[in-house]
Amino acid sequence: MFRKRYMITGVVFVGLGIVSLAVSFLLPHLRLVFLIVAGSLAFMGGVFFLIALIFGPMMDTVEKMPGYKKNPVEQMASGLSRARNILSSQVKKDRLLSVGKDVKVKVLAIKNTGEMVNYNPIFEFELLVEKEKYSTYVVPNHRQVVSRIIVPRIAVGDHFDAKVDPENPEELWVEWIK
Repeated sequence: MFRKRYMITGVVFVGLGIVSLAVSFLLPHLRLVFLIVAGSLAFMGGVFFLIALIFGPMMDTVEKMPGYKKNPVEQMASGLSRARNILSSQVKKDRLLSVGKDVKVKVLAIKNTGEMVNYNPIFEFELLVEKEKYSTYVVPNHRQVVSRIIVPRIAVGDHFDAKVDPENPEELWVEWIK
């Protein structure tokens, strides 16, 4: 689609350049002005045509990629949704740090989701929550942003401090720095 749009634009500019050239012969007293305009339009048409030939295949590939949104409104809505999720995560963290109960968690499984927030990856963890001496339960898919610096320090079997929501034991925030 990109290539087609730029080629059409190039053809339109070249066509306007040809029309300006024809007008320059009809109006001899404005010939110089129309020749300059005709040359400029034809040059711009050539530039658009070259852009279509050089960058067209690459941009056509990008437009076919999954997740590519042609509509700017969809792009903005997607960005706002991600920002809302980040803010929600920060609010959750702040709330859990203030009212959450201290627990220990053991990492049972780690999966990189491929998503990022401020160049930090979002991981999905399977965690064993150890509330008291013999009271444990599993949180199968806890998602949390982890600093790239800390990622190499997290391994299956490691124990970390965490805060758990007293009303919803599935909600927790893990402090990855020991």
